[in-house]
Amino acid sequence: MSIMSFIIAHPVLFGALGLVLIAIVVMEIQRARRVGGGVDPATAVQMINREDAWVLDVRDSGTFKQGHIVEAKNIPEARLDESLASLEPQKDRPVIVCCEAGIRAASVVTRLSQAGFSRPVLLRGGLRAWREAELPLEKR
Repeated sequence: MSIMSFIIAHPVLFGALGLVLIAIVVMEIQRARRVGGGVDPATAVQMINREDAWVLDVRDSGTFKQGHIVEAKNIPEARLDESLASLEPQKDRPVIVCCEAGIRAASVVTRLSQAGFSRPVLLRGGLRAWREAELPLEKR
């Protein structure tokens, strides 16, 4: 059976497949817009140096102590809501949100945006991308 004869024989299945694919594309576009697509490590360094951006690391404290971006603030994702008040003075500064791979940090960017932070951005690729770019980390 060829693909065309399958499509003709099963138009409802093919239509459903088309709708699912369209929904996936739309959701991915919305997600990319919501987190701004993120910034790469080189752009993050420029933001820190030129725009007084600060770094929020949302990994757990044990992982954070093994190595993190210099002067990053550590607030594990699970404790973000209870810590928002302490971050209030930083709302108008750009904030670069990172985790190990950039997955958990994406949802934190959305939450910060909803909480009124003016410029939260994702570190695309997270600390893995930072290490691959051979940028400095500190341990404490």
